Amino acid sequence: MRGSDDEGNGIDDLLVPFLSLPTLHFLILSPYMAETFMDVDGWMKSFGTARAVRLLSVEYDECLVDCMLFDALAAQEPVDGDFSRFSLFLSLSIVVLHAPKDKDNFVNTRGPELSHLVPKLRNKLEESVIKMLHDRKNKGVPVNKLYVATGLSHQGIWRRARLFVEVEVFDLWR
Repeated sequence: MRGSDDEGNGIDDLLVPFLSLPTLHFLILSPYMAETFMDVDGWMKSFGTARAVRLLSVEYDECLVDCMLFDALAAQEPVDGDFSRFSLFLSLSIVVLHAPKDKDNFVNTRGPELSHLVPKLRNKLEESVIKMLHDRKNKGVPVNKLYVATGLSHQGIWRRARLFVEVEVFDLWR
């Protein structure tokens, strides 16, 4: 479980305001951090000024429930009457998706009662990732490299992702 203060606020939530977001180039989200910002507006409110972020690293399975990260990365805002600028992480060029060392981490931390939802949640997440990669490439601000942990490499999404980005598999636990 992520840390919290005496009032139940997430420690991660409390620390974001102390980051120098306009100068942030690398953002590594801890497990549970990705679900802290439950919707696109939450991501924008917390990280909207972090326009220089070039590398984003997140535990992929943590995005299965209540995480709109990839939707936020595909969100666009009007510029001169045209929806042509992405709202979050304008300089994003590298995304690192890692897996927990325990491949059953999602079920272990969320409870077996959610295990039957995993395929549906994974499909929704995959569609969000592909949409983000597609939209960014089509608007001329692509993610150039997607690093995928070996523990995730068996999933079919990466073949589709290769249409939009260079995908490289890495082994974190070697």
